[in-house]
Amino acid sequence: MSITLVVGFTVNRAIRKPFEAEALAWLGKTVPDPAAALAGAQARMAADRYVQRGALLAAMGLRDAAIDEYRNAVRSYKADGPALFVLARLLHDRGEHAAAMLAVAYLQDVTATPVAKGLPRLLLKVLYPAPFQQQVEEASARYGVDPALVYALMKQESLFNPAAASGAQALGLTQVMPATGAEIATALGVPGFTTADLLRPVISIDFGCYYLAKQLDYLGKNPVFALAAYNGGAGSALRWMGNNRQVDPDLFVETIDYDETRAYVELVMENLWYYTLLYRG
Repeated sequence: MSITLVVGFTVNRAIRKPFEAEALAWLGKTVPDPAAALAGAQARMAADRYVQRGALLAAMGLRDAAIDEYRNAVRSYKADGPALFVLARLLHDRGEHAAAMLAVAYLQDVTATPVAKGLPRLLLKVLYPAPFQQQVEEASARYGVDPALVYALMKQESLFNPAAASGAQALGLTQVMPATGAEIATALGVPGFTTADLLRPVISIDFGCYYLAKQLDYLGKNPVFALAAYNGGAGSALRWMGNNRQVDPDLFVETIDYDETRAYVELVMENLWYYTLLYRG
């Protein structure tokens, strides 16, 4: 079974067995009996006090406190490959993506595995998750945006935390500024908009897709230019382009004189590569 999004982006829900086998084979390079090691790790996770407290706090709606407990769990097993593997998948399935990514980062250290060389697809999908599928599918189709690009952007903006807030007061999954959110709400005819609405996934994803689509339309449909505008402003993007919408994207990136924006564009485009690899085709 799969959910097919626009432009061929697919999220596989079933057929995990080949991925599990790949993961066991990979883990077997560092432990003698990976199946037994994973079974033991699962038993430890079921009784782990940090995992239990995290689940309780999450059920009470205390998300920040729950995240702290989950991160404590990850750190307590930072040298235990099987435990980190089980934790990564457990946290991923619970939607705790930032903590799950931390588990994979520690696991990479334990096994000396770079992201691009030999990390099982099962763990790559922890590093590059695809949550909020219905909202992304609907909003990306509505505004004609590649859903892989939406996921790539959200990973960089918020690590998929709906309550994410930046020092500049950008909010939500797509980190929309309150003033920009108010402008988008007016343009879309959304009644009764308040800043708190940006913390709602359905609103944040919809507004983020709308704003990204505007940058794409304005700057020649090139995601590199659009991402620079999303982060650094459309006026700045035009300046870096020299008002030439046909400029080579690689040369364009080199002209970006905001360090944050240049790094942002490079990281989101790297995310896009992995999302395309993992979920399309």
